[in-house]
Amino acid sequence: MPKVRFPRSSAIHAAFVLTSIGGSCLVETPEKPACAATLDGIAVLANQRNDTLALPVNRAPARPGPTPEAAEPGSTAPPSVWQRNALLGNTAGIRNAFAAWGMTLGLAETSEVLGNVTGGQQQGIVYEGLTQASIGIDLNAAIGLAGGTVDISALQIHGRGLSTNNIINLNTVSGIEASRSTRLFELWYQQSFLSDQLDVKIGQISADTEFVVTQYGGLFINGSFGWPGLPGVDLPSGGPAYPLATPAVRLRIRSSRQL
Repeated sequence: MPKVRFPRSSAIHAAFVLTSIGGSCLVETPEKPACAATLDGIAVLANQRNDTLALPVNRAPARPGPTPEAAEPGSTAPPSVWQRNALLGNTAGIRNAFAAWGMTLGLAETSEVLGNVTGGQQQGIVYEGLTQASIGIDLNAAIGLAGGTVDISALQIHGRGLSTNNIINLNTVSGIEASRSTRLFELWYQQSFLSDQLDVKIGQISADTEFVVTQYGGLFINGSFGWPGLPGVDLPSGGPAYPLATPAVRLRIRSSRQL
């Protein structure tokens, strides 16, 4: 059987990220260490690669939903748009009202404009986007059940993928590229025991939120650091990863903080 050769391509990527309630860990500042806080508002990212053939497929999107914020000590004014944990802030006290019942709301929009100037089946520019909505519930605050957590999230995928429409390669150029749809993503309940040394999660779970990914992958537009290409190509529907979570049970044991 002859080997199928996929065309090489030079792809130019640019992404526009608007975080309306959630955020992304993108930069490090004295007030907001990298990967320990969220970035507000708008971020423009750019990346250029000469070869898109060696890139693993999609990664799970980062989950939006920062913690409620407060004004600076001694100040009665709300934080400015550049100091907030979320773009909309604590609008009319809604965020703090939900937080009092253990609820954290998240809403984020990621939009990308990508193009290939050479190679592929055809050249051109495409737009693709992802809207994420989520709600997390701390059951200890909500109903007094210590160690219980509920998470519900949904995706709205829109636009046209560069890999699917122009390049026709297996390893997608963008980490959010998927078939256009509106779908439930994750729906699970987690219960912790023994001072958080043991916890069980059950429900509809995306494996790439905890397994076979790097914590720094969300920094990049490209799918290189997400769900690996081998299971993404070989498993039905790309495996239990973005955008298709699957019913599962996960048991985690933390024997020590070093393991």
